[in-house]
Amino acid sequence: PVDILFTDYNMPGMNGFELMEQAITRRPDLKCILASGYLDETARAGVERCQARLISKPYTIHDAMKIIMQVMDAMLNPAT
Repeated sequence: PVDILFTDYNMPGMNGFELMEQAITRRPDLKCILASGYLDETARAGVERCQARLISKPYTIHDAMKIIMQVMDAMLNPAT
């Protein structure tokens, strides 16, 4: 099973926000990370509704690994 969805906002056919919404409908516990160079207020509100993490482009592999590790740590050590 997939635990983390890492997607870009701009994709052909649907945007990353739409993908996240569809994915969490099927897997409510799925954690999402959305990469984008710019998000308007509507998209930012959608990211919040999905409880996704946002990574700004351009990003380095170090930036990506850092956010993935933060999400994994939160999954393994949920706040009590």
